[in-house]
Amino acid sequence: AKSVTFSGLSVVTGENSVAVQVGDTLKNVKYNGVSSTYYASKDKAGNEAILAEYNSLKEAAYRRENYLSSEATVSKEKLDGYTYSIEQAAKDKNTAELNKALNSAFASEGVTFTAKDGTITAKKNGVSTEFAMTATSGGTLSIAKGNASNKFSDSTLLSDLGIDEGSFTINGKTITVSKDSTISSLISDVNKSGADVTMEFSALTNSFTIKANNMGTGENIAIAGNERITNALGLTTDGGSLVNYTAGQNAVFEINGQEIYHNSNSYTMDGTTFTIDESIELGKEYTVNIAKSYDDVKTLIKDFVKDYNQLIDDVYGHIGTAPKRDNKNNLYEPLTDAQKEEMSEDEVEKWENFAKQGVIYNDSTVSGIMSKMRTAIYNSVTLEDGSTFSLYSMGIKTTSDYTAHGKLEIDEDALDAAFNNNPEAVTKLFTDSESGVMKQMKDIIDDAVRTTTNVKGSLIRKAGLKSGATSTDNFIYKEMKKVNDRIKTLQDRYDSKEEYWWKVFTNLESSMSKLNSQTAYLSSYLGGTGNYM
Repeated sequence: AKSVTFSGLSVVTGENSVAVQVGDTLKNVKYNGVSSTYYASKDKAGNEAILAEYNSLKEAAYRRENYLSSEATVSKEKLDGYTYSIEQAAKDKNTAELNKALNSAFASEGVTFTAKDGTITAKKNGVSTEFAMTATSGGTLSIAKGNASNKFSDSTLLSDLGIDEGSFTINGKTITVSKDSTISSLISDVNKSGADVTMEFSALTNSFTIKANNMGTGENIAIAGNERITNALGLTTDGGSLVNYTAGQNAVFEINGQEIYHNSNSYTMDGTTFTIDESIELGKEYTVNIAKSYDDVKTLIKDFVKDYNQLIDDVYGHIGTAPKRDNKNNLYEPLTDAQKEEMSEDEVEKWENFAKQGVIYNDSTVSGIMSKMRTAIYNSVTLEDGSTFSLYSMGIKTTSDYTAHGKLEIDEDALDAAFNNNPEAVTKLFTDSESGVMKQMKDIIDDAVRTTTNVKGSLIRKAGLKSGATSTDNFIYKEMKKVNDRIKTLQDRYDSKEEYWWKVFTNLESSMSKLNSQTAYLSSYLGGTGNYM
């Protein structure tokens, strides 16, 4: 094809590659890309380089859209008002990287590529030329099938390779193929056959490879059966010989004068693993200095401090926030059903958000748990020489900002010194089964959220879980039930009193009616008697 349509978003962060063929020249081109969400973290602390790259891409896009040269001045106000998504930034970044990699790979052949607006074109010596492209690793670039390479892929039918039906064997295990078999299904059948081999297909070279799963002498591969099939697959020649076959061999090397034969390129001795790879020169002697590395442990400790500080932010963000009040200093109480009917949905939602604020303000249970955690953090362990060792001893201490509620900060130099000078003390501080920091923290958390014993955790006793037995067996639920029971009792009393007074007033009204009738009668009677006198 003279052009290939692609998507700059169908890329993974890191290395990606495509197989590109121009004429008889075939190359695997690698380029570094970013995913569509790569720039979402640009505004986070520590990602200044990502933010700078995003801003550079944004300015370049603004210049292209407004036909501005690289010398033209673009004000910050104009860039701030320019809409530029992180997805577009990723697309522009990947397009530029792919374009640069293609031109670099084919510069010696006089071929130039242009990747622009989702389309790739090629010219050789200034004249448009046809080329084929297939994604081989990383992202797919969403290359459309019609524009993709004329090479084979995992979904290619074996019939396209000239194979109809039949079978062959690998290490005595029978592999059967049909006209509907694909390259992918064949690979799956071989790898699951029990032949103890792994078959792979390279889209770059259009060829199959088979490797023994175990290395070393004796781990050979035997292919037999229908030569028409094995020849078409490129596994054997017309005489039945294996193509590019290399018999397995044991690795032979010396460590401290001891000659070792091993059926793997990796060998472990006294806890140290040696790997013999292509960088090792035959016959050359190497000196290996072995030293402990604490980098992984340091990372875990830093993550612990980070998570602890985040916990403080989360907890005190709730217990340190007072209930919301209106401009008349009235609290936002929960709405009744009648009140909700008089308000819009947005007003109800806003009101209820205000009502939830400060629900656990200065809660003694949560504050108590955090206080116990701070005590555990300050805890120390006693070493064999009688001295004590704590987080402070390894450069971890509370910040001087009293409003930070005991957040921790790390002195990197002191942390390194602690690992270099006394790694056993660091280990004991965190792992001691009685007074170690992790044991103390675990006990505190268990005491707060324990659900498996008769004595539940303090938080469970107070609020329970969302579901299960503790959802109704906790202090808050019981208090709410008391209130609801009290409301029901008062309502029943009100209804009873209402009914009583209705009866009283109904009887009173009936009596008054009778009295009025009698009064009228008497008035009439007495009035009549007076006329006769």
